[in-house]
Amino acid sequence: MYNGSVLAKLNPETIVADLWKNSSTREKKHVQELLGAFKVATSSFANAGGKTSGVNANRQVVNSSSDGKTDYYCPLDFFFSSKHSPNRALDLSVLANEVILEVDVESQTNCFTAEGTVASLPPLENLSAVCYLTEFDVETEKQYRSLQYQAGGSPLTQLAFDTTHVVVATNHSLSGDSAIDIKLNQFTGQVYKLVVYAVKNGLARDRILPGAIKEIQLKATGSNIYNADEMDKKEDILESYHSGGDFVPINEDDDNYAALCEQNPNHFYEINFKHPYDFSKVSASGSIAVGQLSVPSLRVVISGSTAAGGFGNLQHLISSAADIHVIAYHTTLISYNTNTSGSTHIRQIMN
Repeated sequence: MYNGSVLAKLNPETIVADLWKNSSTREKKHVQELLGAFKVATSSFANAGGKTSGVNANRQVVNSSSDGKTDYYCPLDFFFSSKHSPNRALDLSVLANEVILEVDVESQTNCFTAEGTVASLPPLENLSAVCYLTEFDVETEKQYRSLQYQAGGSPLTQLAFDTTHVVVATNHSLSGDSAIDIKLNQFTGQVYKLVVYAVKNGLARDRILPGAIKEIQLKATGSNIYNADEMDKKEDILESYHSGGDFVPINEDDDNYAALCEQNPNHFYEINFKHPYDFSKVSASGSIAVGQLSVPSLRVVISGSTAAGGFGNLQHLISSAADIHVIAYHTTLISYNTNTSGSTHIRQIMN
């Protein structure tokens, strides 16, 4: 945030969906430890504690060797992350006011699920931010300033992105393969990618565990803009190949995945409007103005049987009431403007 205006926003569903689908196996192992994303069976809860134990449940036991407290870290890769591009740093030193990181902490019931006769859910005790800042050499900084931040000069803009997450359908009852038609009037601006996934309605532990989808269609006034209607016939593999991201094929050793959430990353389905194979979040090779589409809608068919709905290992079927989530990635501009007195401010421009 800057002067009360949003520069960029992320949310848990966007972060986890992106990390799980698009990270390498190496990065997934990091994420697994950072987020504490280990699957623990109810029968495997331990009595012995161990802060560095190889068994996740042992780390959460309170005894003489462990306080039961666990540290979690969540990567926040905004548009200025060097993972996206080294030349889009958020230049804080020239701004007239502070940029504020605003964090909305979710309730305990959204973070944890009680098992058996648990008296209370774990408390959330502390929140802090760890920032990695880049500083130029003095001479390099002088040249950088003289070229770009001039009093009364033209605004300096850089390409950025923002995200919007919406649960577009909730508690939709399933009976076999279920088709859901949804209006998509929740999004505006230039959208370069939509992420679609379906999860079981209910417990916190299921809200980011997506299931197999057989069909996804994006329509405007009834005509298809995007059509993937045979994903139970290996078209889901083509979707993964063309959209990017990880995929778990049949017979692959799934040890790297089973502990995390027993889930094929391909169940986060992406509709990308950029040029083919442009997976950058900070490029402008294509997008659609969703707000200008006439009656935009999404048709999703969720697989309701074990005999259909996707290929590869780790197929998860929802088999009960479902929620449909859609995450939109917007192309935006970040504008630095220096007034005649030399004071520089920053704002987001929705492209």
